[in-house]
Amino acid sequence: MAAADFDFARYLHKIVPDVSYSIAELSGGVSNVTVRAIPLLRPAVSDNLGPFGIPKNSSIVLKYAPPFVAGVPSIPLSQQRQKIEAAALTYLQQISRTAGADSAVVTPKLLHEDHENHILILEDLGSDTAPINKWLENGPPISTVCSVGDRVGRFLAALHSQRLDAKPAITALLEIESAQVDLSSMNSEIASKFLANLADAGYGETDIAALYSLIRAEAEDKSMDDTFSHSDFWSESILVNKDASVVGIIDWEYARLAKPLLDMNMLLTHVYSRCVLGPSPGSQQAGRAFIKSLTTSYRDAIIARGVRWTRDPTLRTAIRHAAYVVVGREMITWMEYWHEECHKQIIESGVQYLKKAAQIRNDGVADDDEIELLDDVLDWTALEGVR
Repeated sequence: MAAADFDFARYLHKIVPDVSYSIAELSGGVSNVTVRAIPLLRPAVSDNLGPFGIPKNSSIVLKYAPPFVAGVPSIPLSQQRQKIEAAALTYLQQISRTAGADSAVVTPKLLHEDHENHILILEDLGSDTAPINKWLENGPPISTVCSVGDRVGRFLAALHSQRLDAKPAITALLEIESAQVDLSSMNSEIASKFLANLADAGYGETDIAALYSLIRAEAEDKSMDDTFSHSDFWSESILVNKDASVVGIIDWEYARLAKPLLDMNMLLTHVYSRCVLGPSPGSQQAGRAFIKSLTTSYRDAIIARGVRWTRDPTLRTAIRHAAYVVVGREMITWMEYWHEECHKQIIESGVQYLKKAAQIRNDGVADDDEIELLDDVLDWTALEGVR
């Protein structure tokens, strides 16, 4: 069965037979088929709760995981990924007092999980929300942009500093590990994109091989994978409504232990490439303001929380190297998402980040030739004066 052929209305009728829903497919992530279900026959009593513990007149979000990447059916992908998302969302609700409440960032509540049919039903964060890159492109007030950046930064700092020996984390990580989702096919596709984009940009085989060896070595090094992370944190992962009263983080199916700055650098690379390098001056200004407020907030919060790597110069150097690799890899691999007129600039910047990563690996430091994004995304990782 093709992913698009799943009958969400029929599925819901089995669970909620007294309510009919209209189904609207949602765009965004490519791994699953995601829809919004809106009740057509709304009960007269607004507090008439459905089987999900929410009013029956509330819309809900359903995610179906086919046995392949929904957006690229040629790539097989374990349906067990939904167990990862369910475990992550349960964990996030358990730690919301320390991660979400302090930052006013939300994650959708898990309402129903059906692993036999590979369906999750989630709280709907609102039909008026949009991915953060589109929200930034609409030119919101800079003060609001800075507030959103600050909130997301504090959320990530709280998430990344959670104790992994606490019961909620242990339970979530055991469930995530038991899912055993094999990402080799997806990683192979990503590697092919990386190599093809460099070749199309005119780089020779020797240079391509050297650059690829950097990202492969970084992926294989698990020694610093000690931070609970979203791990697929791009601009489509953050939803914001018009007045920013709702800021939500979605799509947790790849949550895992990863290197400390993975989430930060993935997100910032995508915001930079889609907004700061975008054609609209308003989008450029908003993108820069978001990046600045996000990194400042995250830096201050992660230092205040005393996370181990912020106090260890050797670890900071290793994490800085990993951060350069992530930024370079993301820029080169996902060029198709950037504005076409910026492709050459982004590829060249990605190569520069990888070359600087090689310098850090070999010499412990990178040269002083700055490339844009460096100050905002990576310079603060040196954390001079932190003890």
